[in-house]
Amino acid sequence: MKDFPDLIAEVASSVVMIKAQFPDGSLSVGTGFLIHRSGYIVSALHVVRGATKVEIIPENHKQAIPVKPVKKNEDDMVLLKFDYASLNWDYRMRFAPAKILPVHMGQVVGSEVGILGYAWGMESNASSTLFAFRRTISLNIMHPSHRRGLLYYIDGTAISGMSGGPIFDLETGQVSGVLTHIEPERYDEVLKTVGKAVLPSPEHLCVALQSFYIHSGLESVGEHLE
Repeated sequence: MKDFPDLIAEVASSVVMIKAQFPDGSLSVGTGFLIHRSGYIVSALHVVRGATKVEIIPENHKQAIPVKPVKKNEDDMVLLKFDYASLNWDYRMRFAPAKILPVHMGQVVGSEVGILGYAWGMESNASSTLFAFRRTISLNIMHPSHRRGLLYYIDGTAISGMSGGPIFDLETGQVSGVLTHIEPERYDEVLKTVGKAVLPSPEHLCVALQSFYIHSGLESVGEHLE
């Protein structure tokens, strides 16, 4: 097993800050990560929904890069695309796609995962703004009644702005999901859905889409994981 700081460094090489600007002039900050050298970034849809301008800033990159949404789904995931080939060659060697868990695998309840993401209101030119946490899978569920996704419920708070960031396996560094919400929108309905499962309180519950959606999202645009 790799040390946690080494895993963070490995996964962080794919992570980007997302900045979205809206018609009323407001701004939103979120997180995403590179999944393919064709320039595909995955994030949470609510970070960019309704935005008139979306940019990414990869970790340790000084300039914002324009991106455009190319694929959305109902479960709060979006694929963004940019011109990866236009980046400096030396930087491309450091800005590498995340390693994604195979489509038929998942995290088991009780296992620890890492979460990476940016905090709302922090500046992108400081390396300390990329936050990392250890968290525990509290529930791995397929097709709950109020959503269509394959979800992880994770015990532990996140920070506003981390939406769209990767959750990753602490042994292999493979990404197993996309953080979408800091807490469920309808917590009482979740409790009814999961029955006897023990969930943390809403303020200590994160929700993530499983990596299945990363695979299916890429396939929908004619690409496959490298």
